[in-house]
Amino acid sequence: WQRGALLASARVGKYRVLGIACSVGHPEPVFLTHGRRTLRFWSLERGLLQARRGLFGDGSGHTVLCAAFLADQESIACGTADGCVLLWANGRCETVMRVNKREPVYAMHACEKGVFAAGGGGRVLHWSAGASTLLRAEQCRVLPLSLDAAVDANGRPRACTHGDAPCVRAIVVHKDSFI
Repeated sequence: WQRGALLASARVGKYRVLGIACSVGHPEPVFLTHGRRTLRFWSLERGLLQARRGLFGDGSGHTVLCAAFLADQESIACGTADGCVLLWANGRCETVMRVNKREPVYAMHACEKGVFAAGGGGRVLHWSAGASTLLRAEQCRVLPLSLDAAVDANGRPRACTHGDAPCVRAIVVHKDSFI
């Protein structure tokens, strides 16, 4: 990016890439791409992009909609289309947690405040900072949403899932608030 020139490119695979996550605190530039039944870890070695396929532990690939590197910059949390949060370490899916009542998990964010997940059904889930590398479903708490912020001037929901609750597509945490 410093030179404004393309450093490397590579073909990802036959499935569409739905997102990318970068490890900003890692000594070497590491990022991952994710999508339908796929998750790949990428690194830049001698000017070439090298990919490692992530191994889903249960054998059935999930559609990964979002991902975030956790505080240790080695572990990753991913949200799926079927309401699960997958925890990855060393290129393998270590844990599958069903946390969002079968509604998609569209957004993940990890920071000093903890790990946040959001998605269909208008739910925002939070794991405290102390649990940021060993997340468990029972540690998760649901944060209340201000529905005033999720409606337009006429009182209608801005984005709905099944017509009953706002759908959260992205989340950013800054200081003591989240957007």
